[in-house]
Amino acid sequence: AGGDAQHTVSAQKKATKHVPPAARVTAAEMASTSTSAPASTSASASAPVAEVDDDQARTLEKKVRAVKKKVTSCADIAAKKLSGGALNADQEEKLGKLAGFQSEMDALEAQLVALTAA
Repeated sequence: AGGDAQHTVSAQKKATKHVPPAARVTAAEMASTSTSAPASTSASASAPVAEVDDDQARTLEKKVRAVKKKVTSCADIAAKKLSGGALNADQEEKLGKLAGFQSEMDALEAQLVALTAA
């Protein structure tokens, strides 16, 4: 039992010390990075900007999907109402928000287009 505890501790230490090869930086690279020219700094700064744009795009896409789902739900409720079906209070309320959902979806899609075009 004692050997197992030691093995677990050494495995935990090993896991916290592991650095993937792509992320490893030598001492020479660290020294050159601290005294590097501004050009390399701007190149490395553009990668995080692209990453942020990708994250913003994903977030906007998720919001667009969520609002489209609400619009589709409203369309289903409207079809039920047109066919003579009875609506409950929640359905009536949701149907009343249809125009707001559509304008929200249009705004989100415009933001997404602007973000992906940039």
